[in-house]
Amino acid sequence: MELSQDAITKRLENWPIVRLASKGSDGRLHQVPIVFARSGGRLWSPIDGKPKRDGELVRVRNLRDNPEVSLLGVGKRRPLFGTAGK
Repeated sequence: MELSQDAITKRLENWPIVRLASKGSDGRLHQVPIVFARSGGRLWSPIDGKPKRDGELVRVRNLRDNPEVSLLGVGKRRPLFGTAGK
């Protein structure tokens, strides 16, 4: 399903949290809820400074290996599907 930029903008206004799906270098999928802010036509998600077991968040490592991701925002009426990439 292709959404126009206007449709994406309107839907993102309704969901402060989305699920980010990424794929690691080993091909395994990883999905995690994230908060985000929109600025300059991009989505920004904070990364906290707490120490991690493996030293780096899986989503950060996955994005370095493969910048193509999917976002899923679920609201009361309809889900928001989308993909982003390079």
